[in-house]
Amino acid sequence: MSRLTVVAIVFAFASFSHSARAAERTASADAFKEFGALVAGRWVVDVTLISDWPGEAKKQGEKVTGYSNFTWIVDGQGLQWDDVGGTSTSRTLFTYDAGKKQIKAFSVGTGLVWQLIIWKSNDLEWGWQFTDASTTDGQKLTGEGCWVFQKDGKTLEIVASVKRDGKDLAKLRDVFTRVAQ
Repeated sequence: MSRLTVVAIVFAFASFSHSARAAERTASADAFKEFGALVAGRWVVDVTLISDWPGEAKKQGEKVTGYSNFTWIVDGQGLQWDDVGGTSTSRTLFTYDAGKKQIKAFSVGTGLVWQLIIWKSNDLEWGWQFTDASTTDGQKLTGEGCWVFQKDGKTLEIVASVKRDGKDLAKLRDVFTRVAQ
């Protein structure tokens, strides 16, 4: 087999794998409504900090209690997530991008600014991936993970692997407990 043939096969496989993976990370308007129905309401959040974040008084490894509220906005076209925990606060907006067939989120907070996409993996698990993210002092963040809902709808875990300027951080595992629909 010639070197050119091998290169062509490798390129074709890589293109197919990327296309297949991208297709797996799409969503529908109905999926967005389903995701929103799962998160809408108020939650208490148990967080173990995976890094020292700008504006946060507590340090990596310390625990913070947070309070999150997910509310439908703009006639159901968006979902707003307000979060307060430790000395940090953030606001995140979710929407469905029909052109890209993706659930997208944009967040601004005391220590982080990020954008991500979300897709349904199965009935109780939703994958996510940063598409752009950094700390407010300019360090690049990359990562992906999942939102894992318990069948009773009262518990949510956001788990992920995140890198800060290319260095692995501790495993993210934030636990949300529903306090009101």
